[in-house]
Amino acid sequence: MLRSPVKNLVLALALATGCASEEAPRVSLPVAIDASAASRPARTDLGYTVTLTRARAALRDLQFTVGGEAHTALLDRLGRWLLPAAQAHPGHPAGGEVVGELPGPLLVDWLKSGAAMGTAVMVAARYQGANFGFRLAGGAELPAGDPLIGHTFAFEGTASKDGRKLPFSAVVDVDPAAFLIGAPFDHEVKAGSAETLMLRLLPSDPTDGADTIWNQIDFFTLPGADSGWATIAPRRESTTWW
Repeated sequence: MLRSPVKNLVLALALATGCASEEAPRVSLPVAIDASAASRPARTDLGYTVTLTRARAALRDLQFTVGGEAHTALLDRLGRWLLPAAQAHPGHPAGGEVVGELPGPLLVDWLKSGAAMGTAVMVAARYQGANFGFRLAGGAELPAGDPLIGHTFAFEGTASKDGRKLPFSAVVDVDPAAFLIGAPFDHEVKAGSAETLMLRLLPSDPTDGADTIWNQIDFFTLPGADSGWATIAPRRESTTWW
């Protein structure tokens, strides 16, 4: 089923970010990938140890916000997309005015540490939230036959349990009109700031190590498992994205 991996995806945005005035200076900060967490094995609720060997996503328009209301549901299942490093907690004020942005289509390789994503232009301010959109990767931006083409997420890895090790692949689609709004993100950007903002995938929820992106998936019963390579793929005939 597509729903389990999508609803349980846990992403993290480890960022260094800050109350804007109308004349606050603008700061350009590079955004890159931190692969430290994505490369660590995750232990699922069904007893599998899952290790990723490839993990990519097609996203768009990474935004940074000030003000807004608390969104306590953000850390529940799909809502746990973005967490500021070591500061994430439910109910953090978010979903306010966009005053910083890395626009455009983004291809994210979660296991390529240090890979540059681009440069975010941010007003010097105290930031309290982040947003980003989803899309389906296009054929022109990837090599022919790439499994991410036409999808939002593409994963490869191995699932181990009871002495058995099973390779798997997974592709996941998210409605291109969808936009995650108001992810918790708390940091200050000042005039002269020179930090790099790091985008990071967390296979396990840092607030609850028992909750992983692969919970509720019984890998040994997936299509292809009996032949040695399990697959997770969207049901194209369905109109349900999640």
